[in-house]
Amino acid sequence: VITKPSPPYHASRTIEMENNILLEIIQKACSQNAVEVKEAEAKIQELEIHPGYCLNLLSIVSNYSLNTNMRFMASSCLKNAIDKYWRKTAPNSIKEEERMMLKNQFLQYLNEPELKLARQMSVILGKIARFDLPLQWPDLITKLIQILQESSVLSQEPISSKPALGSLLSIAPKNDNTDNINSQQSIIHNRSLMALHQIIKSLASKRLINDRKIFEQLSLNIINLILELAFYYLHKCLNDSLGEMDSYEETFLTKQLQEHSFYLDQAIICLKILHKLVLNGFKDNVDNMTLSQLMTNLIQSFEKTLLKYNRLVNSAEKRLGEYFKEKYEYIIVLYVEILHDYQETCPFNFIQTSMQECFSLILQVCFTAQGKAHSFAKLIIQLMNFMKSMIMCDKYKQRLVKLDDPQVQQKQLKAIEIKEHFLTRKNLQQIMGILFNEYLLMTDEELESWRDAPEEFINEDGTSTDAWKYNYRACAETLFQAFVHEYHDQVVPIVVELLETYSKLKPVESREAFVAENVHIVQNLNQNGAYDSNQLQKSNIDLYILLKDASYNCGSIAAWELVSSIDFDIWFTQALLPELKGLNGYPPCHILIKRRILILISNWVNIKLSVQYRPSVYEVLCELLQSDQNVVIRLQACLTLKAVMDDVHFEKETYLPYLNYHFGLLCQLLKEVEECDTKIKVLSVLSFLVERVDVHIRPYCNQLADYLPFLWQESANYNMLRCSIVTAFHHIVKSFGAQSVSYHPFLVPVIHYSTDSTNPASVYLLEDGLELWNIAIQNSLQMSNDLLNLFANIKPLLDRDTEIWKLCLDIIDSYVILDARQLFQYYGDFLVNKCCDLLSDRIKIDALLRFMRTVGQMFEVPADNIQIRLFEPFIVKAINMSMNTEVYPMIMAMCLSMLARPVLEDGQQFMKIIEKCAQMRNQSL
Repeated sequence: VITKPSPPYHASRTIEMENNILLEIIQKACSQNAVEVKEAEAKIQELEIHPGYCLNLLSIVSNYSLNTNMRFMASSCLKNAIDKYWRKTAPNSIKEEERMMLKNQFLQYLNEPELKLARQMSVILGKIARFDLPLQWPDLITKLIQILQESSVLSQEPISSKPALGSLLSIAPKNDNTDNINSQQSIIHNRSLMALHQIIKSLASKRLINDRKIFEQLSLNIINLILELAFYYLHKCLNDSLGEMDSYEETFLTKQLQEHSFYLDQAIICLKILHKLVLNGFKDNVDNMTLSQLMTNLIQSFEKTLLKYNRLVNSAEKRLGEYFKEKYEYIIVLYVEILHDYQETCPFNFIQTSMQECFSLILQVCFTAQGKAHSFAKLIIQLMNFMKSMIMCDKYKQRLVKLDDPQVQQKQLKAIEIKEHFLTRKNLQQIMGILFNEYLLMTDEELESWRDAPEEFINEDGTSTDAWKYNYRACAETLFQAFVHEYHDQVVPIVVELLETYSKLKPVESREAFVAENVHIVQNLNQNGAYDSNQLQKSNIDLYILLKDASYNCGSIAAWELVSSIDFDIWFTQALLPELKGLNGYPPCHILIKRRILILISNWVNIKLSVQYRPSVYEVLCELLQSDQNVVIRLQACLTLKAVMDDVHFEKETYLPYLNYHFGLLCQLLKEVEECDTKIKVLSVLSFLVERVDVHIRPYCNQLADYLPFLWQESANYNMLRCSIVTAFHHIVKSFGAQSVSYHPFLVPVIHYSTDSTNPASVYLLEDGLELWNIAIQNSLQMSNDLLNLFANIKPLLDRDTEIWKLCLDIIDSYVILDARQLFQYYGDFLVNKCCDLLSDRIKIDALLRFMRTVGQMFEVPADNIQIRLFEPFIVKAINMSMNTEVYPMIMAMCLSMLARPVLEDGQQFMKIIEKCAQMRNQSL
């Protein structure tokens, strides 16, 4: 039975809504029958604009006798309705009487026993709070805090003296549990915390100045309570007996698991609230004792929580790890996120309260054997990113920031002193060693990806700009890069020493000594069994190979910082090149090292690789693009070729002897790879190659041009791949010039498909298609029927945005130059009408000037003066526009220039135009 709305509101309603009808609709919406669900959705859309809809949904949600799925469906509909109609300016917005009743009833449902429903109702409350706080619902936070305080286990007063809690308990559903964590009071406390979290989350997202000030005041008012609750619950978790014993009595363990889980959940919610308050509620350089206490407590609790985590995960009682592993990892990472965000939002306050302790914590966890043994991957990533943030922060660099405030300057000097204290040369050597020996090594997951899905591996490697936020090795690479940049003088010698150790960077005294040294390496490689240069199983790859891969990775990352310390020409000729080819005593090059050397060449070629050594690179790429090489190596060679060509010192003449080999091998690679992203990558390199060598590609291009039509058909569902095909043909047409006409049977349908505004794929293909269209017209010798019919696609495109509009004008210019007579014969009326529409003061000056140049182009081409008679209405409008004294002078001059052609070519037509202008202005000649 669902309670009907109160009589006063019922009397004010204009449309009666029966609860049982809505209940029936909600029941259908929960059905497994697709037809019934669709009917219910349509009916809900009709009813949601009726007064009383939200109130009736709330009454369904609060009816504990109904099925949970029905109640949850009602709450989802309520959330959608609040989204659409709570804002007062929204069409069919919720009436004020209904708003007041909803707000009065919402806080009565903080006793919801079902967790997923409680979460949903908290989200709804947060959405309302975003609109109504503080003006329309000024007492919401006050009431919520009162409920939190009265329901807290910290409050020892009797329930009779707690009016808000007593009211909620009186209407709560029956609950026979008497233990603390399942009592109705604990449920109310939990739901109140959830609601407060959603409200704080919503208010924190507001960005207007007044809203920020309100949130800052709110943060000051509630942070003490939330801080006290958070660390009370953490204390309960960290000091219980779980993880301390080898075995537990079953009843005791069950109760302890429930209690521990409950306290941990409350602590997580409180920490989430504190995170939002810290991130958005406080200003830098404003002292706040509570905030300082929070940071101190977080740092002190970090070690205890990590210790508790390890005890639970490694306990003989396996259920402890299963229950709490994820929650403890989440809460430990949340500690770091709060500290990290505090450092970024309040960098100077952070110096005083936490900087020294955080540096010590990071060095202990990430760069000591004991710390790493007790941590986990996500924590390591967060801590290394935190360290990078402190190293790179401009506020902590005296040379970059000059501050007038003596106190702030003193804090800055303290930050510099702290960094110098922790990042000594000895510590930097230790950090670099651990980064190199552990964090920069290829992981099992990466090697498995290479082995099982090589195309996916190459597509994901280094392509994501924010991979450092979640990827173990990418995070270590960015931290290494930060150290090399900020501590150049101390770190570069360490990196150079690593490279000398693993690549024979220093020239040896004789070839015999060089060969002997490499024989020693081969012997080391064979200690774990026969050396296999194609091995990708980490357990079977010698550590020397993994370390060498990491050292070369360092050389790639720090290329710009190493340029003054390393002569890459010597490194390439005496070490990298012989190693790739297996010369001078080197063993066959392992595929890990092949790929890493290719990346080294890609990063160094634009920095310091002499022109005379480019042919050696081209020869190596010919070998590594062969079909017998690993797919990853071939794809990396493909990317390296692009890097070598994309260089200011690239010499076309030197490269041409290798063009046939590279182009053929790349075309073969394009045909063999399967992933869409991989084909796009290879095709972009081919396009770039065609662009760089220009007309020299003509003898070899047929193998690509013949394959692209087939690829176009195969890529019907991959619009981005089709974009790459269109771009490739753009460069082919440009290179072939007038000879590109032979490709028109394929090109014209492709251009039509790409530029057809009714085609959904044009969203992706339009701009590339227009550029291909323009270059195809420019390189045509005469107008064909296909090209003429294609012009019809231009009509709807002239109403598009500026960039598309300009491309369309370029195409019109090309058509006019190619054959103005046929263009005017078939599309003259359209052009005149469109030009007259566009000639107005509604268009921006630069766009109008560009448009007038196109019209001037139409008048300049020889067409037996057809355009003079055809464009007579436009000329008349242009002259009238030039009479307006407010018109921009350059526009006025271009309008008057429209008369030049009639004056010179057809005096009789000129007089007709002048007479029409006089008639329009009610004047005589």
